[in-house]
Amino acid sequence: MAGPNLCQHGSDGMRTRLTTFCATAIIAASAAAADEVRLEFTGDEITPDFASSIRDALPDETQPQTILEARRQGRRAVQAITAKLNSEGYYNPTIDLGIENSEPPVARLRVDPGPEFALASIEVDFNGTPPRDEDAALIRRDLPVKAGRRAIPSAVIDAERWIATTLRNQGYPYAEVSERQVF
Repeated sequence: MAGPNLCQHGSDGMRTRLTTFCATAIIAASAAAADEVRLEFTGDEITPDFASSIRDALPDETQPQTILEARRQGRRAVQAITAKLNSEGYYNPTIDLGIENSEPPVARLRVDPGPEFALASIEVDFNGTPPRDEDAALIRRDLPVKAGRRAIPSAVIDAERWIATTLRNQGYPYAEVSERQVF
């Protein structure tokens, strides 16, 4: 009877041991998860925050049991890192995948984000009846993306939305962005 009574009501000592055990298990699980795909960064522009954001993009994986599982995890990690780097304006990364033949096997990636791509020039053309000169000048002057800044896809899409919203607010109810050309 004392056993169930202790578990039901608990004691400070038991709670402390249980809390310590849970915290230790969580820390150990986090450390194991971090080693499922090992990253090594090369290149000049790798800050700790940038490296952390790339690590955060990795898919959650279980520990691989075979070399083939580790290779599949590595390939998924390459895709996730490539997508993350593209979203930050790095369109030509070099990512080398290797597998450590350890127990358990581990995918190792060497990541060089490559050069940062910048917007060279920005042109806004109006189809159909153009807006008044002062409205067109406002769009070109206050455009949220600027030449020379990093080419981040979400910023370009946001700028397109801004153009349409601004024109609608200026009295052009059917304004829309019809075409984007990036070259």
